[in-house]
Amino acid sequence: MPIDKTMEYISVIQYAEKYGISERTARNYCANGKIRGAFLTGKTWNIPADAPLPNRRSAKRKVSFLLTSFREQKDSRMKGGIYHRTQIDLTYNSNHIEGSRLTHEQTRYIFETNTIGMTDHAVNVDDVIETVNHFRCIDYIIDHAEDPVSEPFVKQLHLLLKTGTSDSRKDWFAVGDYKRLPNEVGGMETCPPQEVHRQMKALLSDYNSIRQKTLTNIANFHVCFERIHPFQDGNGRVGRLLMFKECLANNIVPFIITDELRMFYYRGLTEWGHTNEYLIDTCLTVQDQFKMLLDYFQTQVASSIHLHITVLRQNIIADAVFEHGDANLLRGGWTRGLRCNGTWADRLVGVGGLIDGVAHDMRDDDGIDLHDGVCHRLLRGIDLDRWTQEEAEGKANETGSRNGNVPSSTVARLPRTDGELAVLFVTETAGSGNDFLIADIVLVLRILCHSVAIFDG
Repeated sequence: MPIDKTMEYISVIQYAEKYGISERTARNYCANGKIRGAFLTGKTWNIPADAPLPNRRSAKRKVSFLLTSFREQKDSRMKGGIYHRTQIDLTYNSNHIEGSRLTHEQTRYIFETNTIGMTDHAVNVDDVIETVNHFRCIDYIIDHAEDPVSEPFVKQLHLLLKTGTSDSRKDWFAVGDYKRLPNEVGGMETCPPQEVHRQMKALLSDYNSIRQKTLTNIANFHVCFERIHPFQDGNGRVGRLLMFKECLANNIVPFIITDELRMFYYRGLTEWGHTNEYLIDTCLTVQDQFKMLLDYFQTQVASSIHLHITVLRQNIIADAVFEHGDANLLRGGWTRGLRCNGTWADRLVGVGGLIDGVAHDMRDDDGIDLHDGVCHRLLRGIDLDRWTQEEAEGKANETGSRNGNVPSSTVARLPRTDGELAVLFVTETAGSGNDFLIADIVLVLRILCHSVAIFDG
């Protein structure tokens, strides 16, 4: 292949060090064509300096529903959701453990208004800057949760955290790079500066070789990271951000080490290797707290769904009585779809049957059997928690061919999520005679699908 003389190339050793992988893995990537632009000169591989690390995860690996929710709420700047609450709680507690004097309320105020608000005492400027920077760090780990932990990744977190602080103006302080001077933590010696790169490389190589990471693996990585203490300052916050990120990446309920449990957390770090249960128990305690937070937001969404379904039910009954009279309303088999009780999946199936009934009832006064409708069949068959897009498409084809009334264009325009797939089938099969009613039903479906996707995963 032609060589681009304007491009900078690095060796296999340099590439392996850059991403914390073994040299053998790097060579395999080159040999299998997974690194674009890599070529052999004799027996030596030349790798473009800006070549990214190939995705080692299975293509069928699903993004956790919580991570999806974080990303959606972050991108939409949604207020009052789980993303909003996590930003404030994680930033406040992690900074407070390290000595920040800002209160939880001040942290919330900074996140929501980008101002400090009124205060009756002096505020350390670094506390404010590091609070804003920590918000950015959380956004970064949400956006890059599935990326492997590498030295550049860890250094980027430190750069985001410490940029603009008074430390960044000190000649001896390296922002976004490993420490230049020895330091200690809790009276214990840490890794000498000249050994940091070697020890970090070994730690990342060992950790990234684990395919199915558990809470214990993540805790062990955290302890090793803190004992190396690779940066001059900010190691605790970077380490806890990495724990949160790795929980999201491995479908483990994340957790926030709270300031109240600081001493238990420190004891767990100190005793790791002798009594690992100290740190694990602390992590499980705060993980239970985060689960309670998730339950709270699930309850809030449930209330919203109940309200929308109640209004929808009233609208449908009023419309049916007006158009067909009480007798036809009671005769129509589709009225069973009004009974939206049970689990979220049951409610979804019920609304699907209701939609089929409304569409058919407007064409045929005899009503329709709830279990014969295409929407009901589709929604009854979709497992919103476990189905992949390919499986959803297969179900779409199967349902369409069995019922004969799903346009072929539907399959070609399938969206990415099962929830949107359900909505698309509603609009394709319900007919065009009841646009105002269908719009209400679609709204409820969107809320239902969103709830199932986030909280039943």
